[in-house]
Amino acid sequence: MKNVYFNRSLKFFCLTVCLIVTIYSSRNEIHKNCLGFVKNDHIYSRNLAQLKLNNYSLLKDSKYENVTEQLTREELYELFDLLKQEPPRTYLLNLWNHKNGICRQGTKDLLKKLRAVAPKLTYRHTGNSNQYGKTPPKITWQGCSYDCNMKVSTLETEQTNRFFNILNKKAPIDEIKNFICSCIDEFDKLHDELYLKYEKIFNEQK
Repeated sequence: MKNVYFNRSLKFFCLTVCLIVTIYSSRNEIHKNCLGFVKNDHIYSRNLAQLKLNNYSLLKDSKYENVTEQLTREELYELFDLLKQEPPRTYLLNLWNHKNGICRQGTKDLLKKLRAVAPKLTYRHTGNSNQYGKTPPKITWQGCSYDCNMKVSTLETEQTNRFFNILNKKAPIDEIKNFICSCIDEFDKLHDELYLKYEKIFNEQK
């Protein structure tokens, strides 16, 4: 009778030990899995953060981060193709500065072309009818240059006001890029109009 009781006790003890070992092993495995999930989550988060950092590093290392190194129109458009998410406001302001630089260069090119077609009298004459005893030209070079600079300056101011309105309303990056491109197109149109206007005037004065 005692042997039967002993055997049952031994079996119960062994079963209990096995159960404890099984539970401990399961808990340990679950703990390892949890650690694995946490580790993977940390890795994913770190990679995502690194991706964002690399993206902004690309922008930071790009030419337009340094406004003293002017981008060409082609380079600016190339950056637009790379820019898929909205960068910090400072980057957008630098983009705008580069847009202004491109348009101002267009104005310089316009004046250079107009000066090449302007009669010499237009940039020697001040507009005074008594000067040289000749009838003053319809428009002097100084007047042409002043008019062109005033018109492009006015347009730049208007565009800048619109640009800040877009920034302040938190417009998506695609809208900002499209707006900047449209502003460059506006300047191209103005430059063409001014050239045709003064080319015609200068040809009449030759």
